[in-house]
Amino acid sequence: MPKDKRRKKGGILLFTVENGELVAHLQQRGRYDYNHGKPNTWPGICQVTAEGKRRPDENPLQAAVREAEEELQTKLSPMVWYALLGGMDRLPIHKDKHISIFGLLVPTEAMKTIRLERITGGLVRVKEKDIDSLIPAIPMWRIEAHPHYYRDIVVLPETILALRKGFARFKRLI
Repeated sequence: MPKDKRRKKGGILLFTVENGELVAHLQQRGRYDYNHGKPNTWPGICQVTAEGKRRPDENPLQAAVREAEEELQTKLSPMVWYALLGGMDRLPIHKDKHISIFGLLVPTEAMKTIRLERITGGLVRVKEKDIDSLIPAIPMWRIEAHPHYYRDIVVLPETILALRKGFARFKRLI
């Protein structure tokens, strides 16, 4: 697909520190999209914590924050906005003409405020040592779930890149 025809997306990848170790939180896609009354695309696949289509009037950061607030059913606090806009913990993990993913290191307690939508399969915790065991998604899994997705962590390729960059950036802060 030509780059100019791709849907533009924005996303946020949340990291926490648990027992002195950096942890990324991926969102697993559910099997069914209750909002649209049809099976979900990429069922069982893990993506960044929150990600979605960018509206024409949004920049990548605005899209990422809106998607996070919608999908995680929580308002991002003014401190989070300050961190993202002020560059304290802002991380353009992956950026090209169609996708921008921002990383954010949040307190572990912040994860307790998250209430996922029904269409979500849940959050999956990933540590840096787990990256090499992640399974990159292949096109046939766009409509059919990976046969072992409950046991394996299957991710979109840009998610692996985001994880590598996020772990490299944030492990320097802990």
